[in-house]
Amino acid sequence: MMTGDRRHNFQSQGLSRRINYARFKSISLKCLVACLIYLLLSDFMFQEAAQLRRSLSCHSKKSALLRKKRKLKSYYDQGKRSMMDEDETNESVTDLYDQIRNLITSSADEECGIIFPEDVIVETGTDSYYVPLDEDAGLYYAEENEQIPPAEIEEITNPEGEVDPTVLVPDVNEPMYYSEVDTTLLGLFEPAIYEPVNETANRPEGTTAFTVTITSCPETYDAPSSEVTDPGGDIYEASCLLKNQACFATEDTTTAGTRRLKRQRDLMETTTDNFTMYAIIHPEAINCLNTDGSSYNRVKLLQQQGYYVEILGQPITSTDLYETQPYIKDHIDQDVGIKDSIALHAFTFEEHKAVVVLDYNTQLLQPLHDEINDLVADPNKQVKYVRDKDGGVSKNGFMIIKPSKAKFEEIRQEYINTPYDPITGWNGEGHNTFNGKMGLKGFFSYKASKDPSWEELDRCIYNNQLDDFCISQIDVDNSKVVRHSKKVCGEPRDCPYDHPKWSAQKKMQCRKSHEKYFKSRDAFETKYLIKSKIQEPVGLFKSKSFMGFCKGPGRKNYLGFTKAVYRKPDWQILCPRMQCPPGTYVKNDCTCTALDNPCDACPGNTRCQLVPELWCIDCNCGFCDSSRVSCCDFNGINNCKDGEGLNNDCIMQKDFFPAFADGSGNVCSGVEISDTAQPNGCGCKPNDTTPCTYNPDLQDRYDDRCFICTTEDIANGGCPSCNQCLETCDPCIAELSSSNSVDKYKQCLKRMDETCRVGCNVACNKPRNPFWL
Repeated sequence: MMTGDRRHNFQSQGLSRRINYARFKSISLKCLVACLIYLLLSDFMFQEAAQLRRSLSCHSKKSALLRKKRKLKSYYDQGKRSMMDEDETNESVTDLYDQIRNLITSSADEECGIIFPEDVIVETGTDSYYVPLDEDAGLYYAEENEQIPPAEIEEITNPEGEVDPTVLVPDVNEPMYYSEVDTTLLGLFEPAIYEPVNETANRPEGTTAFTVTITSCPETYDAPSSEVTDPGGDIYEASCLLKNQACFATEDTTTAGTRRLKRQRDLMETTTDNFTMYAIIHPEAINCLNTDGSSYNRVKLLQQQGYYVEILGQPITSTDLYETQPYIKDHIDQDVGIKDSIALHAFTFEEHKAVVVLDYNTQLLQPLHDEINDLVADPNKQVKYVRDKDGGVSKNGFMIIKPSKAKFEEIRQEYINTPYDPITGWNGEGHNTFNGKMGLKGFFSYKASKDPSWEELDRCIYNNQLDDFCISQIDVDNSKVVRHSKKVCGEPRDCPYDHPKWSAQKKMQCRKSHEKYFKSRDAFETKYLIKSKIQEPVGLFKSKSFMGFCKGPGRKNYLGFTKAVYRKPDWQILCPRMQCPPGTYVKNDCTCTALDNPCDACPGNTRCQLVPELWCIDCNCGFCDSSRVSCCDFNGINNCKDGEGLNNDCIMQKDFFPAFADGSGNVCSGVEISDTAQPNGCGCKPNDTTPCTYNPDLQDRYDDRCFICTTEDIANGGCPSCNQCLETCDPCIAELSSSNSVDKYKQCLKRMDETCRVGCNVACNKPRNPFWL
C-alpha cells in the first residue's frame, strides 16, 4: 500500500500524473479529424480511420452536423449518388468541410462540456441500456405520500435540525443501486499504478481554481467523524455537476464564445470568467471497487471530464506529530483521520489568482465574481471562510483562498506546533466542541480567531445548511452556497421523504434546495452534456422539487443520467420545463389554468377535490363490500352516491363500516370526500410545473381502492389504528382482540356511542403507503 507522504507526487506509467486539459483538447481535435476521414474516404480508409478513432478513445458527438455527415455517407454506401447531382454534391461537401472546421475551432476551447462515453451504450447494448418494457409499468410513483408514512416519530429537538437519515431515506444504509450501465461506465476506467516522482507539471496560470478533495475509496472510509461527502458510485454524475457549478459560478452572463474571444485577445488574465477544475486525490483513493468486484480508476474518470488531477499525500503525517502533538497522533483516527490535512494542498496553487474549495455536497447558487475579485485585490486578505452549523470552520465545504506556498508552510508548522489538549482545546482557547476538532476544521477555527487576513463570511449566505437558524434568517433563494446533508433535508440524489415533524417553513426550504439541485442538473444536461440517450423526467415522486428525476423515495429510485433509462409510459404527459403563475396549475395541454378554475388541471376522467387539498381523484370513494365491489359512485360534485355494492354491507345500520354510524341508508349517501393522499393509480395532485397524470392500471394491480376499514378488517387484525381509536369508545373492542368473529365485533359496535365512532373515521382509513415500501 502506498503511503501518503507530502514529499511525493505521482506519475502514471508513461503519463504525467498532473492531467493537462490541453492534451484532452488535442485528442478531441484528432478524434474529429479521424471522424472526418471515417466519413469521407473509401471503405478501406473507413476501417483505418475507425481503428484510429478507437485507439484515441474518441466518442461520437450526437449533433445535427454528424447526422448530416452520416446522411452524406449513406448516399455513397447505398449507391444513391444519383439522388444528388454533381454540383449539389460538391456544394454539400464544401459546406461540410466548412462546418467541420468551425466545429473543431469552437469545441477546442470549450471548458464546460462533458462527452458521455458512448462505449457504455455499445457495450451494454440497447436492451440493457433501457429498463425492459415489462419492468417499466407501474414504476413511476405518484406524488402522494410525500412525507414519511404514518409512524411514531419523535419531535425534532436538535437545534441543528438533524434527524436520523434512515427516516428520510429508507435505503440510505443499503448498498447503492447500480444498473448494468453504472457498472459498465465505471469499468471503462481501468485501474492503474502510479509511481512516486518529484516532477511538477505546469498548471494553467491566471485562472480561478476550483478544487475537490478525495481521501479514500467509498468502501474504505473508516474515521467515524470524517464528514464523508464521497458520492460513491454516483461519482461520475456528481463530478459532472460540480464542474458545471464552477463553470456557472465564473460565467455569469459570459458565454463560452466570449471566453474564447477573451482568450484570443489575451484578456483572460484580468477576468474571473475562466476557471480550472482540480481533483486532489490521495494515493489510497485512486483504484476503487466496482459492483462486479473489479476495480475502476477515479483519476482516469475525472480526467475524462476535464479535471486536472493531482495525486498527493497528506502534508501532515504521523511522523510530524510524534513529538509535538502526541494526543492528536494517537486519537485523530477516532476523529477525522490522518488524511484530513490533504485539503491544505489548495494553498500551494500559486499559479492561480484564487482557489475555491468545495466538496461533493456543495452547491453554488450564484456567481462569485465579487468575492473572488475582492480577495485578489486586497493585499491584506488571504482567506474568505465560513463556519459550519456546529461552529467549526468549513475546510472543504466552501472556502476562497489566495494561494501561497509560504502560507501553506506557515499553517502546516503552526498546526504541528500549536499545543492541543482534549479539555482546553487549541492553545487552551477551545475550538474543540465539534467533530473534526483535531483536524483542520478545529485548527482553522483557532487560526481564524488570530489571523486578521482571514475574513469570515455569513454562513447562511455562503454555507446554508438548512439548519433552524439559517432557515429563520434567510430564504434559500438569497443564499449563494447551499450544503446538502443526509441528516437535515436529505441529499437530492437520495430522493428523500419530507419529515412529518418539519415546520411548513422547513419543508419549503428543503424543497427549494432540492429543486435548485435538479434545475442545475437539467441545465447541465441541456447545455453541456453530450449524450445520445437522455433520461426523460418521468418520475412523479415530489415532481415539483425533484423535477421528474425520482420515481419514489430512496436511492434506488433516483433516475441518474449514468443509470439505465426509463422510457415514458403511454399514459404519462410531459411538458417542456415551465412555471405557471402563483395560484395556477399546469393543464394536460401544457398551458396554465385560470386563477378561478384550478379544476381545469384535472384529467377528464377524474373528479376535482378542492378541500382540504386540491386533488384529482379517480377512485370511487373508498367504500367496498365484502366482495370488494364499490359501494359508491362519485356524483360529480365532490361527494358520493349509491353504487353497486351489496346493501347488506353498504347500509350504515349493518355496521360493516365501524366509523360510519350517524344515520341509516347507504353509507355513501352524501359522504364528503376530503383526502390528502390517494391510493396508487387513484389520481394525482396538480402543481405549477408539471401536468397532473397517473397510471390507472395500478388501481387493480395494488388493490388500494377499498381504503375504508371494515368490521371484517379489524376482526382479522387489520386496521390497528382504527381498532385503537374504537377502544377509547368502548372496551369491548379490546376484549375481542383474540376473536376474529365479525358478528361479535358488530354487536360491540351497536352498543358504542355513535358520536365517538364517527370521531374515528380518520383513524379508520387504511394506511395507503406507496407500494415501494
